[in-house]
Amino acid sequence: MDPLGKLEKPLMDEEEDGLFAMQLATVSVVPMVLRTAMELNLLEMIAEKGEGGQSSAFELASRLSTKNPDAPNIVDRMLRLLASYSILTCSTVTDNQGHAQNLYGLAPICKYYTRDKDGVSLVPYVTTFLTRPFIDSWYHLKEAVLEGAAPFEKANGMEIFEFVRRNKTGFNETMFNNTMMVMRKFLEKYKGFEDLHQLVDVGGGFGANLSLIVSKYPQIQGINFDLPHVVQDALPCAGVKHVGGDMFVNIPKGEAIFMKWILHDWDDDQCVKILKNCYDALPEFEKVIAVESVIPKFVETDVRSKNVFKLDMCMFISDNLRSNRIGYGRTRISAPAPCVTASDSPPCVHSSGSARLYDESRSGFWAGPRAGVSDFDTGLEPCGTWFELFSSQVSQALYAFTWTKERKGGARVTAGRDAVLRLAFDSSA
Repeated sequence: MDPLGKLEKPLMDEEEDGLFAMQLATVSVVPMVLRTAMELNLLEMIAEKGEGGQSSAFELASRLSTKNPDAPNIVDRMLRLLASYSILTCSTVTDNQGHAQNLYGLAPICKYYTRDKDGVSLVPYVTTFLTRPFIDSWYHLKEAVLEGAAPFEKANGMEIFEFVRRNKTGFNETMFNNTMMVMRKFLEKYKGFEDLHQLVDVGGGFGANLSLIVSKYPQIQGINFDLPHVVQDALPCAGVKHVGGDMFVNIPKGEAIFMKWILHDWDDDQCVKILKNCYDALPEFEKVIAVESVIPKFVETDVRSKNVFKLDMCMFISDNLRSNRIGYGRTRISAPAPCVTASDSPPCVHSSGSARLYDESRSGFWAGPRAGVSDFDTGLEPCGTWFELFSSQVSQALYAFTWTKERKGGARVTAGRDAVLRLAFDSSA
């Protein structure tokens, strides 16, 4: 269901138009109330009642550490708002004295907002991105437009990666929980791990990706690769070795390389460097698997499109080095190996010795960290790349791109059961 409740159908009259305008003006109320409900543990209290269970605001408030006599009334006002957005259910009952009261239960969406059997939920994700460091960044969006300022750095005096390094506990918990939820869905769809025996997860954090992958495919020996200060806090996991290093220097060799939500974090020069190091680390005929969100070709009003466009703005607020940061839908990266062509236009051969990023949706060059064409010398000989698109939507408009390395074999389409984008590289490097 659309969280705004209006965007899926046309506005019928002037009154609805005005109401919707007011709703947009106060749209921040819902996430802030939801965050407070999570901080007070209200949803978990309701969950204790079991499936279909309900609680009154008075019952919930009585379990809080407060002497505020108005707490039940405030809790009721919060919960009825969440119920109006289908986050909670609500029914009204009358007691023996004839007094009506609301009873609240969990709506289906709350399966993401309450802990599952593994203790995983989206609660850290919600609470983290509604904290002051991130909220304050939005107040500098105007400066980003007019001056090119980085909103997060402007608000907090440091760039996002330095902030994460200093506040790693909360942020890492957020990413761990989000990763667990996304990877479960990903592994239901993606079958490209079945024949692998060794997999390197570049930027794998605490190893959550690999822990799920090797639990489903126990024949795989995993290498969880991230910065030394990250992997030092990673917990031991059967079948996974934690290795510290720098992906801009070199990447451990493996049968295949996995990257989830990595490339969108870096500017074009850095992406080329990462991909080149991936290429150097792979044997012939093996592959890089990258999972990214995809910006739709056209502006749509469905929930997936809204989610991706919001994520795109969140990426911009965090670090505006690159426009279309998470957009791999119509973005074509055409270059010598180890760069890639990611497009749904006809197969083509590129003969230039530099990487150029195009945005076909705008019928022009894609702007990188600088205006105009972004050119990068990879130091490799030109190569031809053919491709075929098998897009497999997973979750949150996520797609997997698989790039297969070949040497001296000729460019060719390599379709397969992965049901994802497969690319074959032809290189004399």
